[in-house]
Amino acid sequence: MNDLKLNNVLVIGATGGIGLAMTDLLKTRYPDINIIGTTRSIPKDHAGIELVELDVTIATDWEKLKNYLSDFKINFDLVISCIGILEVGDYLPEKSLRTVELDKITKIFQVNTISALMLGKYCFPYLNPKAPSVVVFLSAMVGSIGENEIGGWHSYRASKTALNMIVKNMAIELTRNRKPTKLLSVHPGTTQSNLSNKYLKGVKHKVWDTAGTASNILEIITNNDSFDSGDFINWDGRSIAW
Repeated sequence: MNDLKLNNVLVIGATGGIGLAMTDLLKTRYPDINIIGTTRSIPKDHAGIELVELDVTIATDWEKLKNYLSDFKINFDLVISCIGILEVGDYLPEKSLRTVELDKITKIFQVNTISALMLGKYCFPYLNPKAPSVVVFLSAMVGSIGENEIGGWHSYRASKTALNMIVKNMAIELTRNRKPTKLLSVHPGTTQSNLSNKYLKGVKHKVWDTAGTASNILEIITNNDSFDSGDFINWDGRSIAW
């Protein structure tokens, strides 16, 4: 897919930390690019891209997004899902089974995992049917079963592990349908953002700002020939154990 052309892009979660950095970087690198982004609440200042309200846990919002996209008749070259949650209100990542709460876990899976299936159902029909395209889902290293040596964070870990399976499944389905699309699960690296800031104390490995993370992700996208559809990839291009 080295002939990937980035003309039309859909960013799910375009006003969050990594999502906003991605849209800014894409606009800088590709001045003529057309970006449509989704957000739970449209901010007052969002110059440069079209924004659509989308709560990924609400079925009717996905229907509204589908109708919106059908009106534009756009074929996307890149779709990137930048959404994810680690906490629900005061519900923090679980350190023990004693703290598990069903409704909170359900919410985490809705956002981190099930949203990928909804994106596939409602947005994949708008992928470029003739030219190569790429779809990226932000996963996490802690979703790797092979890398897990300390346990804990049950719902977040499991939701990302399940996301990887869904991405692999959808990649196989698109291949069978002969769609020229490559799906990738990407660990963006530890990033300074609202999701992770309170957990960065004592971290000894590299921590990226959102601009650096966006640059790493775009490097993977533009060099996607190095990967197979359905792969689970680290920010530096290394394959991650399932």
